[in-house]
Amino acid sequence: MKTIVNILIIALVGIVLSFPVMAAPTGYLILERGIIKIRRNMIDKVYRQTNQQIPVDARDEIQTGRETKARIYLRQEDEQIDLYSNSFFTINVVDEEKSSFYLPIGKIQCFVKPFSKEIKRRQFRLRTVTAVIDVKGTKFMVHASGLATNILTLSGVLTVANLAKPDMTIEIGANQASKVNKKALPTPPIEVPKDVQERIIEEDTEAEWKGVEFKETTVPEETKEKKETEEADESAEIAKEPLPYVPDLIPDVEQPDDTSPTTKKSIIFTIKE
Repeated sequence: MKTIVNILIIALVGIVLSFPVMAAPTGYLILERGIIKIRRNMIDKVYRQTNQQIPVDARDEIQTGRETKARIYLRQEDEQIDLYSNSFFTINVVDEEKSSFYLPIGKIQCFVKPFSKEIKRRQFRLRTVTAVIDVKGTKFMVHASGLATNILTLSGVLTVANLAKPDMTIEIGANQASKVNKKALPTPPIEVPKDVQERIIEEDTEAEWKGVEFKETTVPEETKEKKETEEADESAEIAKEPLPYVPDLIPDVEQPDDTSPTTKKSIIFTIKE
């Protein structure tokens, strides 16, 4: 009898070990107000309940509705990302070496805890349609559209480049701002008064950036051979970290009142309450 019991125990252990181990989520999101939709594995889920931890993971596509504010916590809160209204945000990669994100449209505020002996040095990169931003430890604001990206560094320092010219970077220090148009280098950093910074942080639209007078800049002329080489290198780099497809916004659609998942095509979705 004892032998039979031992055999059964071994069999049960084997069955349990055969099931895949569920990986812990990358982080979590807390909705402060409004409505969000999270797309994961082609499944959309709508959330309206505030002040609750919502798990988020790599490759999640997150869209905020009108009058919405949410915060994402990653790496035990060493990285925090505030999402403002009408934003589309993708968590590309969060692993031991880097954190990578994509913001095709919308507004976010990021806090990256500076590196120390306890915090392993890793890459924090944010891409928009026009810019690539690298951070070592700072607090900053980004507003992205299909044509331009506005960046404001609140503390620390970061580097930014036009996505078409990733090797031509500039540094933006604390209390400075820069703009990256689609076909130009980042504008020279300019000082931003505290009252304008506060409006950019508090307001929920792009209008507050009108108080920042960006300087103009252009891409320097290059030989055809050099340009083709850089474009090939850039394509190879981007291929390592593919960006999600971003079509035009679709018309508003009514959303269900619950949080049950629905299967949809992988397109940007517009949330209508």
